[in-house]
Amino acid sequence: MIELILAATIASSIQTAIEKTEQENPQRLEARVTALEERLSTDERIAVNTWKCFNRTLIGGGIDLGSTALGLATRDDLKESNPLGFNTESRIALKFAQVGTTGWGCYILEKSGHRKTAKILSWTSLLGQIGFAVNNLILTLKH
Repeated sequence: MIELILAATIASSIQTAIEKTEQENPQRLEARVTALEERLSTDERIAVNTWKCFNRTLIGGGIDLGSTALGLATRDDLKESNPLGFNTESRIALKFAQVGTTGWGCYILEKSGHRKTAKILSWTSLLGQIGFAVNNLILTLKH
């Protein structure tokens, strides 16, 4: 009951404060709203671009992991080239580390205003992983 009374009091005081601010200085309120919209727009852009970076890295990692698994399962003479990827779990852990590091790097670059560098990083990650997958498939299909 007390929470309801407090919530109603806060809601009415917020509305009163907004109305009072609008009456006193409408230009100031408009400037504050515009600044907030710009800030949200920048943060949304950073979030969307970082999400795209994570997606590219995830797709590339998935393709590489899948092609590696296919090669190792179908050919007894193939082995993982990365010494840290000695089993399935370690390869997955390495991909998690790659996704996290690349996504973090893209976020930092986006936040500091280096949008093009962040985009290059994410596409390089994707294309590098696709290159590894193509190599895996060539080795798998080679007799």
